[in-house]
Amino acid sequence: MTAQTLFFTDRPIGGLATYIGGSEDNGSIDYRYKEMMFSCPCIIPSDIIPGLVQYGIWPGFSLWIFDLAKEYLMKVGNVFILI
Repeated sequence: MTAQTLFFTDRPIGGLATYIGGSEDNGSIDYRYKEMMFSCPCIIPSDIIPGLVQYGIWPGFSLWIFDLAKEYLMKVGNVFILI
């Protein structure tokens, strides 16, 4: 993954973001949340932080990540790590 900003969750993001392309067969699933684009490299569990699902924001960084984190923690899971 070539994203500059990574985030990790304890469960997949589910219905919080819109699927926009890619597949596990291609090695990456792409999503959009508001104006933020990000992808999951289909490495579950993550090889960076074992047991967590890895995502990468592209390009660079987006402030929408904080809205996604808040919504995720309220509706889906208990762990959201931003790097």
